[in-house]
Amino acid sequence: MMKLVIATLLAGALGGIMLPSAAVVIVREAPPPPRAERAPQPRHGYTWQAGHWEWKHQHHVWTRGSWVRGKRDRDGDGVPNRADARPNNPNRH
Repeated sequence: MMKLVIATLLAGALGGIMLPSAAVVIVREAPPPPRAERAPQPRHGYTWQAGHWEWKHQHHVWTRGSWVRGKRDRDGDGVPNRADARPNNPNRH
């Protein structure tokens, strides 16, 4: 009987937790043309990601370009392993 009471209390406590639902946002306004950015010099182990427009607070906001560390890049040369002929060579430049 005690297990039933504990299970009921636990279920009641967890039943009150609200999980956030996925929000759907429909933007009917196209973003402005991309801004011209001067790409910096190459940086070892990183890839330049150009700037882009994001939808924030009911209007488009420009996000500047930034350096992104190469994912799944064992030797840190900026080339993903799947596209790298020698993915484990740390001395490659």
